[in-house]
Amino acid sequence: AARQGRSVFITHRVLGARIASHVAREHPLLGIGPGRFHLIYQDHLPPGMPRRNPIWSTADNSYLTFLAEAGAPALVALLALLGGMGRVVLPLAWAPISGSSPA
Repeated sequence: AARQGRSVFITHRVLGARIASHVAREHPLLGIGPGRFHLIYQDHLPPGMPRRNPIWSTADNSYLTFLAEAGAPALVALLALLGGMGRVVLPLAWAPISGSSPA
């Protein structure tokens, strides 16, 4: 029973990614709207596939869910923002603290 539960979980994860990719191709510019992926997810499950609680119906990947809900331009903007923040913050994380001496 535990093995079957794990199999269904993995199957839902793979399906979530496929459904998010499909939705992103259908709605590439604006997506389907924030917070709506769980509604679309249930509609795209194959017949006979066990339904999960709609609250858990995600792509199990934040970037794919964001892509499906907000569209490709928004994902590119988000990644650019995160990359820019990384370029500023990461060097600060490794910079020596002024006034400290090495041990």
